[in-house]
Amino acid sequence: MGAGGCVSTEKSNLLQLILNKEISPFHLCSAMLLITASTLSFLSFYSSDTPSDFTSNDYSCVPTASHNEYFEKSDVGVEEEGLFSLALPITEEKQASHGIFVQSGKELIALLKEKELWDISGKNEIPALLIEGFPGDLSQVHVQLKKKAFIHSLLPVVMVALEEVRQERLQLLAIVKQLGVGPELLVFSRSLPSWQKGLADVDTQFVLALTRKYRTQNGATLLKRVNVLPASLVLAQGAIESSWGGSRFAREANNIFGMWTWQDKGLIPARREPGKTHKIAIYDSILDSVKAYILTINRVQAYEDLRQIRATTHDPYKIAEGLLKYSEKGDQYVSIIARIIEVNQLQSYDRIKLAEG
Repeated sequence: MGAGGCVSTEKSNLLQLILNKEISPFHLCSAMLLITASTLSFLSFYSSDTPSDFTSNDYSCVPTASHNEYFEKSDVGVEEEGLFSLALPITEEKQASHGIFVQSGKELIALLKEKELWDISGKNEIPALLIEGFPGDLSQVHVQLKKKAFIHSLLPVVMVALEEVRQERLQLLAIVKQLGVGPELLVFSRSLPSWQKGLADVDTQFVLALTRKYRTQNGATLLKRVNVLPASLVLAQGAIESSWGGSRFAREANNIFGMWTWQDKGLIPARREPGKTHKIAIYDSILDSVKAYILTINRVQAYEDLRQIRATTHDPYKIAEGLLKYSEKGDQYVSIIARIIEVNQLQSYDRIKLAEG
């Protein structure tokens, strides 16, 4: 279980249905070193010819993934069986392909070209290709090729994860409509069976499972939490937190967003402070990491402001303003996210859908 509401790293039951068709902590460094590292890190995202891994979670002087400081251990929650298996299966026309292992950056780029994912400018849809993890030598690839390979291989994974949340939301909205009561008046409690009248048992169990997953019984709050994020925002944060897929935690743990865990399974940060017991969560696949991140944003109290903003707009720049607590950089972190989206034209990916067939 990762920090900030991070979920179990076990394979998703829903993923199997799809496939079968059925921070690091921020250490205090000297002012000069911090300014130098931060400056180089910032420039590495925008430079066209300067590859850099200063944003890798191995560099504890760079506060890129310090959001976990805002959470208590109790915020991690209790492991819940089938945490990702709540949504209706994605329609048969949008089945994801089996996860693929790639051994090198060259192999990844070749795969993207083979699957018509390398040049997607102007495309309205892409195949639901899942790679299990980024290759170990991705950080050695020329910066422009690395960034393109990262974005175009992470995008379909993000879209599959978001589609699961979208299906959850659609089913929840249908149930609320069937109940004929405003969501603000609904309390989905097992001990208050009145709301269950007229619902099929499968719908009742679905709603109760959602209340456990998203940690609320209030109907209005649940609808705010069960919602998607702009793909551009997810891509931008993934780029920052994993140094475009080249960080140690991305390579060794499929941890794209710097999530923590207090379980036995995890990587010990190289410069973890004395007395600290957290580890970096290890995920079986990139998809698991993306799901954990989305669930964290959707249910942890620190991101209530983000969810309030999202209820009125899906503009990634505005939603990013709700991520002040994701990093100790605060406003600067939000500005970096906005700059990453703008420079890399990530908003263009928000209109792309998963291809049918």
